[in-house]
Amino acid sequence: DPPAFAQSKKDLKSALRGYHMLNRFGATLSNRYLITCSCSQPVEPDAFKALVIDACLKAKKWGKIIIQGSQAPDHPITSKGTEYLKCLFLRVDEI
Repeated sequence: DPPAFAQSKKDLKSALRGYHMLNRFGATLSNRYLITCSCSQPVEPDAFKALVIDACLKAKKWGKIIIQGSQAPDHPITSKGTEYLKCLFLRVDEI
């Protein structure tokens, strides 16, 4: 698991900024694939996907999600908010 950028909802705004900056930098350096993860429980999966795609666009790259993962079965997703681990594999191409 990667370290959590947000331990609670009060950390959410700065965590989203950090994830955006990190993924923009990753997309800038990538010439084919980007693998990115978040284990910050307050970061919703759809919000994480949206910020990663936006970070790719800001890096002047197309980011296409090809695989989406989550935590292992021994950490079940039982309700909204229990999907703490988000993992995206993206194909990254120049715009």
